[in-house]
Amino acid sequence: MAWGSLLAFRPAKHLVTNAYHCRAAANLVYYPGAVRTEDEIPDSAQRPFCQSIPAHTEHVAASQEEISTMPNLRSAKKRMRIEEERRARNASVKSTVRTYVTKARSAIASDADAPETEEAIRVAISNLDRAVRKGVLHRNNAARRKSRLMARLNKTRAAQA
Repeated sequence: MAWGSLLAFRPAKHLVTNAYHCRAAANLVYYPGAVRTEDEIPDSAQRPFCQSIPAHTEHVAASQEEISTMPNLRSAKKRMRIEEERRARNASVKSTVRTYVTKARSAIASDADAPETEEAIRVAISNLDRAVRKGVLHRNNAARRKSRLMARLNKTRAAQA
């Protein structure tokens, strides 16, 4: 069995500590996934001779894609499924909150004294409170956003007066 094929099955931490293998040393180059001889590496992937690159820079990103993220335990599979559903639901709630807060800000900027502005602020505050009740936002986060909305409204009204 060739030396390169033996190394391909060992974990990367045993192969590389802080740098890629030099091609001059045993004709080996380390790339995430396997160790290949110089002849098997495509020209697009060639590295300069004996370049010292930390092993964790490219390896971490490539290995995350290579590793299967599916859990083995039944409870872990269920937890993953539930988290995915909650993540989608939370994203929807956050998006709605952002939409209404943006509408309220634009209403404040256009005309702070209009009844549409007060309605937009009321709807934005209602959506912020709903997000807190659902556990998507922390209550202090919602309070800060409401406070900033009202401060912006008061500042604009004072400037218009």
